[in-house]
Amino acid sequence: ERSLEAALGIAERRLGPTHPLTGQVLFEYADVLRDTKRNAAAKAYRRRAEAIFAAWGDDPRRYSVDLSELRRRR
Repeated sequence: ERSLEAALGIAERRLGPTHPLTGQVLFEYADVLRDTKRNAAAKAYRRRAEAIFAAWGDDPRRYSVDLSELRRRR
């Protein structure tokens, strides 16, 4: 979970809060939150991710997140 939290912060700073890769991190984080029974937070992250993808017209399954690539952009 800490890695996803860090990845989300990096993605938001480096790529912007509405970039598709930021959305993908949000989807992944939402899954972890759901698995740990934090459903309200999971739903909020999932909704935010879905809004990002709807705005871009993208399918989130097209993306993967390489944390090392995000770190290099610091």
